[in-house]
Amino acid sequence: MENNSQPLVSIIILNYNAGDLLSDCIESVLQTNYKNYEIIVVDNASSDDSQNTCKKNLDRLD
Repeated sequence: MENNSQPLVSIIILNYNAGDLLSDCIESVLQTNYKNYEIIVVDNASSDDSQNTCKKNLDRLD
């Protein structure tokens, strides 16, 4: 079998001005036992702090 470093699961989070909920959502994903995933946040030009929320959580990803 070939060892592939690509994630097996993609978790796609849609966001628009929901930075407070976005943080909770990312936290929930990070707390799962399964680790072969990628997180994709799709944002529609939010005017809140959503971008900074993503940046803060980026350091926590392996």
